[in-house]
Amino acid sequence: MKTKGLHVCIVFSVAFLISIPVVKGQGLLSKLAAADADKDGKVSKDEIVLFVKEKSGERITGKFEKMDTNTDGFLTKNELKGEKIKKFKLSEVDTNEDGKLTKEEITDFVQKKAGEKAVKLFLKLDTDEDGFVTAEEVKQAKKTKKHREEKEEEEIL
Repeated sequence: MKTKGLHVCIVFSVAFLISIPVVKGQGLLSKLAAADADKDGKVSKDEIVLFVKEKSGERITGKFEKMDTNTDGFLTKNELKGEKIKKFKLSEVDTNEDGKLTKEEITDFVQKKAGEKAVKLFLKLDTDEDGFVTAEEVKQAKKTKKHREEKEEEEIL
């Protein structure tokens, strides 16, 4: 059954899954340290992408099992109703075009999007463009963000 153009509601909000996930409440420096696979004090683009993909895959497994109420290994539109959602075209996720989503289809989709977002974040943080993000670069990004927010607040008042 072809379902191109059909929209499906997916509980795996990309904003929720794609951010560098570690432990709720951890700051970016802690997440950076967790992504530093070789423990050299800096994180490469590959380390960030791998870390984000692994963590998003872990989150998908738990959420998928809770959502698959009939335990058939698929998520249908009915199983997705009433959930915190993000809309995507079904054809973006449902690669075999059968009108339902497997954990593998969702994992592949979310990990692809997670990798893309991780690369964007990496490029934004790697201010010296040496191919690594360091704690100092993260601290500078925080200062810049805080300064920008303060400036916006002043403009509003």
